[in-house]
Amino acid sequence: MRTISNVQFIATYIYKNPGVRYGSIMKALRKWRGREQWKEWGNQYFNSYTSTGYTAQGRYWQKTNPEDRNSGYVLTLAGLTKVCLQNPLPPHTSRPSAWQSN
Repeated sequence: MRTISNVQFIATYIYKNPGVRYGSIMKALRKWRGREQWKEWGNQYFNSYTSTGYTAQGRYWQKTNPEDRNSGYVLTLAGLTKVCLQNPLPPHTSRPSAWQSN
């Protein structure tokens, strides 16, 4: 069965909802992943800095108005390559983690 990553899910969500805001994206991502109760989870995809040096914002999506922190997001050309048009969307590419064990 085909699976997709969080980045692919976010790119697909923005593709289907151009100009969508951060809160709506994160709510949809947490629901898709089954993590509705984890309110702080997943924001690394929208930070311009990370401890690992990886950042998706600016590479795959960008704000519609960088001067307005409440503006929505649109895809970059690189982001279009991450879009999954399969309906319904496949499940997440899972690997065991601490929250799944036991």
